[in-house]
Amino acid sequence: MKSPSSEIVVDRTISPAGDNARPVRFCIAEGKIAAIDNGAEGTGHGLLALPALANAHDHGRGLRPLCYGAFDQALETWFTALNIHPRIDPYANAAWAFTRMAQSGIGLVVHCHMAVNEPKLIDAAEAVCRAARDIGIRLAFVVPMRDRSRLGYFPDEKVLEQVAPADRDAVRARWFSPLLPATEQVAIAEEIARRCDGPLVDVLYGPASPHWCTNAMLELVADASRRTGRRIHMHCLETRYQREFADAAFPDGLFPYLRKIGFLSDRLTLAHGVYLRPDEMDMIADAKAIVSLNTCSNLRLRSGIAPARDMRGRHVPLGVGIDALGLDDEEDGFRELRLTHLLHAGISFEAGLSAASLWEAACRTGARAVTGRSDHGLLSPGAPADIAVLDYAALARDVMPGMLSDRDLVLARATKHHVRSLIVAGVEVARDGKILGTDQNALEAEVIGQAMAVAKSYADAKPLVERLQAVLRQCYLDGQHQR
Repeated sequence: MKSPSSEIVVDRTISPAGDNARPVRFCIAEGKIAAIDNGAEGTGHGLLALPALANAHDHGRGLRPLCYGAFDQALETWFTALNIHPRIDPYANAAWAFTRMAQSGIGLVVHCHMAVNEPKLIDAAEAVCRAARDIGIRLAFVVPMRDRSRLGYFPDEKVLEQVAPADRDAVRARWFSPLLPATEQVAIAEEIARRCDGPLVDVLYGPASPHWCTNAMLELVADASRRTGRRIHMHCLETRYQREFADAAFPDGLFPYLRKIGFLSDRLTLAHGVYLRPDEMDMIADAKAIVSLNTCSNLRLRSGIAPARDMRGRHVPLGVGIDALGLDDEEDGFRELRLTHLLHAGISFEAGLSAASLWEAACRTGARAVTGRSDHGLLSPGAPADIAVLDYAALARDVMPGMLSDRDLVLARATKHHVRSLIVAGVEVARDGKILGTDQNALEAEVIGQAMAVAKSYADAKPLVERLQAVLRQCYLDGQHQR
């Protein structure tokens, strides 16, 4: 059972501000770090504390996409399998994903819910937010919103014309869910916020991306965000085909348009940004909007490598997200950081994305993407008590003292297996790999059982999925997304 923590004693700490190699005692009260005192030698049990990691972009997929045939490939055809996710209880599905994140030291999560925006979404949203509260993590619930193009970056009927006539009814039945008017989708988002906003949960508008939302929807969301102060989270320029679509659909520029309608502001987080241009980075930086790097996801879905060094050089605030597609198909926040660091560290003697910048992204800026506040991601009096505790003795067992910084050591070696405790808002959420607020084994069994109950129908539909993917692939190769 979870319980409030009154104090934590560790041998050393790291944070975006630097390392501290002295024993420290954190005094915790009312969910915050009330005081930090010097600890006595030998009382920290070989432990190291750092701010809880923030997952700045994810989808809370308890049942991983590989399990139902959405195997790694180009994003544009991968969606075809992803968008017919088996009907799994939303509470169990999200809770199983959140437990895996908490086990790896992630205490704050942006959850982009993948579902159709309709009245039933309200019940699913309540279930997901309840799962986050039961486990004890902080959650930004991003309400899914889209009002065009279910199959690709072109009209659905245009795709159907190229599908074999014998497959058209089956494609409509599996992929053509209703699309409500944008006004109704905004109203549903605001009802979800009314029911779910709370101390650990924020609800965000989630227009899926410019290619899945009409200009009318983007403008409506911009107006709603300005009116309510509610934040926005949107996928943006993840692939080369999205870049080409944006250039064709917005001849005067996507970002000048977003700035003109008031969409681009410090209330906005953009996921991916793999194909951002320098002038667009400058507009994002001027607005103080955040870009979430999703390194492993971009590799697995053949999207490319984001220009993170250029973004940082132009002062774009960066977060780090796993996007439910981490290494080894796991939500390991430390391994995602390591991969991001290695890909963006520079070649030879080039200056890359520094370790300090990466820690800032993983702890502070990522936390702002979740909470909208700038006081998270710190280990200082008055900051929220969101703390991950690692087994430093195991990490450093063969490292000669004084040879490298603790931040570099953690970045080089740490995995979820080194996490000994996770505290969020002053409450211990995980201890030694176990989630204290729920039975993770039961959640796993429930989700897998529900998936296996429909496995035969998914196997039977696999040839249809593959035929539709072949049609979509040719649509993109023919440049139909640019017309």
